[in-house]
Amino acid sequence: MGLAGFVSTASKVIAATWRHGSRLLLGISVGCYAAAFVLWLGAKLQLARADELWSDYGIFLILAGTVFGVLAAVKNYAERQNTKIVLIANEQESLWVHTAQPDGSAFTQFSLRFHVANMDDGALHLSKVRLDWPWISRRRIFNALVVTQHPEQNLYGRGFSIRRRSRRDCSADILVFGLVGGAQRRKPMNVRVSIQDHAGRWHKLVFRDLRTPQFRQIYQPRPWIRNGLLAAGAAIVLLLAAGWSWKHHFGATGEPQASSPESPDS
Repeated sequence: MGLAGFVSTASKVIAATWRHGSRLLLGISVGCYAAAFVLWLGAKLQLARADELWSDYGIFLILAGTVFGVLAAVKNYAERQNTKIVLIANEQESLWVHTAQPDGSAFTQFSLRFHVANMDDGALHLSKVRLDWPWISRRRIFNALVVTQHPEQNLYGRGFSIRRRSRRDCSADILVFGLVGGAQRRKPMNVRVSIQDHAGRWHKLVFRDLRTPQFRQIYQPRPWIRNGLLAAGAAIVLLLAAGWSWKHHFGATGEPQASSPESPDS
């Protein structure tokens, strides 16, 4: 490999590294703090030359760790802002449900529907989905799959990409061992996932008040409750009307009110 090939390879490696430079900067920051802690601990234990090294380099390492930590935060913010990929959750067509198997085991299934707008100049491919909330151990995840709509047909698959400056429907299905939220869970659930694209970037997506299909059936008012509320409202209106009529005819003393005689015409 000649000089041109070496320079080209080096530039690609540097570009790929700087694309996720926040991780590199964060690693340098953690390394500086770790080195400072080791020197401080050695000085406390009175190891050979540890006190001298701590006096010479301790403050420098702490300042360097702080500076690189701030740069990592700024770079991470810039990386998030520069992504030209927009994910929009479709809560109306998403759901979670508890399912029981014939062998007695139980699962929780999350079926998530969302839209992806690719505003970049290149094609986008979604590779992986990760469940962030509710927090569940990775060992309990039985299956996690993300599929994308075909660019031209109403088909879904893992191998389809989203063309440049276009928008497609996507779906993520996650199957978890056990009953998330407990067997008696009926309330809506907030679900947060991360979607990874072909470049290794993770995109956050939040589904708020995600409901189980039995939600409407469970929370629908019973007929006798509805009829009882209507009857109670009608009774209250009748009581108020009767009280007003009593006060108008008998007054506060309970005696009938005498009507004032009309004045004769002059």
